[in-house]
Amino acid sequence: MQIVIDNSGYSLLNLGDVAMLQVALARLTSVFPGACKKTITATPDRLRRFCPDAIPVDVLPRSVFLRTSLTPYRLANNWHRLYRFLVAQEERFRFTHGVVWNELLRWKALVRSEPLEDAKPFRELLEQADLVLATGGGYLTDAFHAHAMDVLMTLGVASGLGKPIAMLGQGIGPMRTPQLIEIARKVLPKLAALSLREGHKGLALCRTLGCRRERIAVTGDDAIELAYGIRSTSEGDALGINIRLADYAGILPRDTIAIRDGIRDFAGRVNCPIIGAPISLHEDEDCNALETLFPEWTEQFHSARQLTSPEDVIKVIGQCRLVITGSYHAGVFALAQGIPVVCLARSSYYVDKFEGLAQQFGTGCAVIRLGEADFTERFVQAVNQSWANRAEVRQALLHAAESQIKKSRAAYEGITRFCRRSGAA
Repeated sequence: MQIVIDNSGYSLLNLGDVAMLQVALARLTSVFPGACKKTITATPDRLRRFCPDAIPVDVLPRSVFLRTSLTPYRLANNWHRLYRFLVAQEERFRFTHGVVWNELLRWKALVRSEPLEDAKPFRELLEQADLVLATGGGYLTDAFHAHAMDVLMTLGVASGLGKPIAMLGQGIGPMRTPQLIEIARKVLPKLAALSLREGHKGLALCRTLGCRRERIAVTGDDAIELAYGIRSTSEGDALGINIRLADYAGILPRDTIAIRDGIRDFAGRVNCPIIGAPISLHEDEDCNALETLFPEWTEQFHSARQLTSPEDVIKVIGQCRLVITGSYHAGVFALAQGIPVVCLARSSYYVDKFEGLAQQFGTGCAVIRLGEADFTERFVQAVNQSWANRAEVRQALLHAAESQIKKSRAAYEGITRFCRRSGAA
């Protein structure tokens, strides 16, 4: 059996992306023993390091394949409306008649001597697949419009070829871009299975996009299983900190001042160890933000640059009594170990993610919206309460993690039934 696996981070520089992919591949190995797991990536060496049984598939031929058109581009100059109409018809056709579409691409390459050889490997990959699956992530949103479009188009073409398609461990929304909504409405109803990380906003959005209710499950994040499996058995005493200053987080300079002052005051008052909990290894994100905001703790945060795998960060977070975070998976890695978190959010993307996470765990996850008039007061109160209530919420958080792991595993196991009905397994 051949499974084509799309995912949330082709560079594998986000340790949350890595953790979700690791868990997904392990589960696929369990439910499809011996399956060939061909995984789209831009960094095959990193994929082999984190997922040794995955077969790397270069993302570049996929890009060429998805952007190949039968409509002459020269029409766009003087016949723009006609060009847009024909391209839209092409997209609809490739989703409904994928086999014929691929034959037309072969004809164009042969008869017109078009340089389409770069697209051939990915076209053949989809033709040979028994299942095309998108693993967990928070990319079905306007903030990652281009990535979302490519994943959905890949699934749409695979469906047109008669292949079973699924998306598991998904965070979805906010989604307001017309083009993204349009393609989501075409593809999501065709999914054999769709599992969501949270039902807070995602479930309602999926229904408006035409998803079949009986094929949707709210399961929690896939990475919970990895963190829960190597959780610390002793209670930590450190304060873990993660700050995400990426564009999609929307944090403003005045926010960072309020965050910095609040954390400094609290850490000075309780006199606790300070630990950096970076999730993104991109140079200008988590580690750089910590070192810039807290120069007095440069030594502690500089050591955080040595954390290069999900297991590294999970174990460090396990030493904490509380984690203050601006990134989603620092929260996941803490909550799955029974450690409370205070989440800082400004953009609607992060507000939705964190409020969904809080709903999934039910306790121990405080979401503080940046920019509100009473932010400082609410932040200080949440940090104080979370620090004091660690022991009280630990077992409830662990039970919530266990429940989500069971539901998430069940979603993967459910794919086997669909594949058997379709003859793919």
